[in-house]
Amino acid sequence: MLLKNNVQLPLFDGDDAMPTGKHHISFSEINVFQECSYKHKLMYIDKIGSDPGSIHTAYGQVVHDLLESFLHTKELPTAEQELAAKLDFKERCNRLIENYSAKISNEEIEEFSKSIDGLVGSTAKFLDEIFPGWEPVAAEFNLFESIKGEKNRWFKGFIDSVIRIPRKRKKKVALNVITENQLRFSDIHSSVIEEEKKPIINNTDWEYVIIDWKTTGAGWTPDKKRDFNKQLQLVLYKHYFCSIFNLELTDVKCGFVLLKRKIRKSDGSRVEIVPVSVGPITQEKGLKILTNTVKQISAGRVIKNRNSCRYCPYYGTKHCT
Repeated sequence: MLLKNNVQLPLFDGDDAMPTGKHHISFSEINVFQECSYKHKLMYIDKIGSDPGSIHTAYGQVVHDLLESFLHTKELPTAEQELAAKLDFKERCNRLIENYSAKISNEEIEEFSKSIDGLVGSTAKFLDEIFPGWEPVAAEFNLFESIKGEKNRWFKGFIDSVIRIPRKRKKKVALNVITENQLRFSDIHSSVIEEEKKPIINNTDWEYVIIDWKTTGAGWTPDKKRDFNKQLQLVLYKHYFCSIFNLELTDVKCGFVLLKRKIRKSDGSRVEIVPVSVGPITQEKGLKILTNTVKQISAGRVIKNRNSCRYCPYYGTKHCT
């Protein structure tokens, strides 16, 4: 059973788009605004320049595609499929070099490419160990949900994966057993691939896990794992997933799964989970950041954050000195 949903944008009441020209906001946009509201202005309002990506984003896209295919079939990629993924990755890198003069060496391309071999297999083994009896529920689940208290303001997101795991003890009182005809998305049309007559969301027998895949070299630092601005992505994803299916926060877990290019010498592992705990207080904090960001963007409030200049693409240019 695998959920598949397609977003149909709602009709907006009145011409009251934000200065970005949109009625919606994504986590990546919120993240930029939290980093530096002036950078957000240049990127999303003035639309100066665009980020063509990097070797890291190219690698992440290829690995995500392999994982999505695995979730649909629960079959590991063949040697031919891994070879095709490596060729796709190299083509993406070459386009970045040719079209955007990206500084990517052949040695880097080879190093990244080799690490594709066996990565999905390591991920499958990891899921079996950490979540015994797991089943796939969704691969790239779309969110387009209204922001409470805000007229014509929506949150847009893409959940990488949702899986379910058997409850150790059945829930005595089921909050929700949802079949296809009962789904209540906000202007989202949904369908189920396979087993259409069986329940999609059943919190009597199952718990759910929202996963965001993150490709990385050797892992994350402790500070990065604790960074709330990064955790905010899953805080919002979990809130809206629970809202859509009328689930309690305790019915759903979430976390980042780190997919490492480098094998850990101590145990040979390449996969690690960074759990993100989301209770009522954390959920409220995340929603406040969401609504405050929308209000500040709509009001046109812009302040330069000089502490975030170091890696900013606009720093030292005519747009920001």
